Amino acid sequence: PYTTFDRTQEESSSTLKWISRDIEAIGDKPAFVSHIGDISYARGYSWLWDNFFNQIEPVASKVPYHVCIGNHEYDWPSQPWKPDWASSVYGKDGGGECGVPYSLRFNMPGNSSELTGTRAPATKNLYYSFDFGVVHFVYMSTETNFLPGSDQYNFLKHDLESVDRERTPFVVVQGHRPMYSTCHRPKEVPLKEKLVEHIEPLLVKNKVSLVLWG
Repeated sequence: PYTTFDRTQEESSSTLKWISRDIEAIGDKPAFVSHIGDISYARGYSWLWDNFFNQIEPVASKVPYHVCIGNHEYDWPSQPWKPDWASSVYGKDGGGECGVPYSLRFNMPGNSSELTGTRAPATKNLYYSFDFGVVHFVYMSTETNFLPGSDQYNFLKHDLESVDRERTPFVVVQGHRPMYSTCHRPKEVPLKEKLVEHIEPLLVKNKVSLVLWG
């Protein structure tokens, strides 16, 4: 009844095929999938969320499926955190979803949340951490305030400083938008600069083992 994409997620189908193969090869060893933002690319078309969940079911029904938020789940002109330096960074990529489907379809650890700037309930599953074997995993949101003094920055600082390196000697941090990139478009540069200025020192000081960006 409305105009939407001419195609859905063919690339996702291919990716899920290879992930299923890897899970089968791993056997009964512990494993989980980490999907770092831009989860379904539904951008306001709810049936695409259903389509995506049908695709990932063969994997998500077997191993934990962890996510963090990306611009295509949240960003909208009314989002509360849109500082002057990021006026060109955060746009309409979320298609008006404002993080609602993402919040209601997933249940990640922790209790992080941020207002949407609309009448919708606050967005959840923004930043959290957990231990898995000898690795401490940390997820952050590049779409909400991560500057010093923010709730997210305080969480990241406290979490990284509190890691028991005897128990989990390896620390992996994950977020959607990259801190480093060869892309120099004006839309990308301000966010990279702020991540390097404020988040990189935390990662270096606390000897983070690996950082993954979506």
